Amino acid sequence: MTAPGDAPGPSRRRRRSRKRRNMGGSSPSAPPPYPEDPNDYLIGSSSDDASRDAIADGLARPRCMIRRLAAIAQREERLAGCALIVSVIADEPDSLKEHIIPAIARRFEIEETLLSIIDFGHARFLLISPDEFSATRILNDGRPLSIPPGRIHFMRWTRFFQSFAAAFTMPMEVELRGIPTHAWELETVLQLLSGCCVPSVVHPDTDIQREVFRITAWCSSPSCIPRD
Repeated sequence: MTAPGDAPGPSRRRRRSRKRRNMGGSSPSAPPPYPEDPNDYLIGSSSDDASRDAIADGLARPRCMIRRLAAIAQREERLAGCALIVSVIADEPDSLKEHIIPAIARRFEIEETLLSIIDFGHARFLLISPDEFSATRILNDGRPLSIPPGRIHFMRWTRFFQSFAAAFTMPMEVELRGIPTHAWELETVLQLLSGCCVPSVVHPDTDIQREVFRITAWCSSPSCIPRD
């Protein structure tokens, strides 16, 4: 530690982060702060393409108001309980789609016919489970499931997901080095990467060593993650 008033010397270690682009889809689980929950309306982007263009230009995303119908509220309640977002990390993510349900059924002993899966964007699917209990088992505290030659990550569906998915669509594996042992917390990572990406999954080996803090994160632009 540097005493107050002391100038940092040249030997002072610098926190460094190293990023690796994953081939494929996204990873899921810690979204950015949600907007205030409206009672009568849903706020959404006009389109994913428009949102990305606006983000690239440094502009606010265009928004529109959708009346909150009873059917929407009912569908939201059901999805919030039993739906999971499946993000695929693989060289050819679409090739894993047909293997996802069988792999989940075997791993968690759930009848295949009780599960359904639909496309939900590039390298991303929406998994509908029979009930909230099954969804919680499959979520498995955010642990990824290996389906060679790739792996899949799960996160709870939320009606705000697509609001931030347009801004954070690229899965990245980020490694941070030089974090002091006493500051070995996700909150430290959140502060270091604030504005660059949204941490999603903390890799299990992060708990058993203090050299490299590894996470999977959502990122709209890999170049915005500082290397030092």
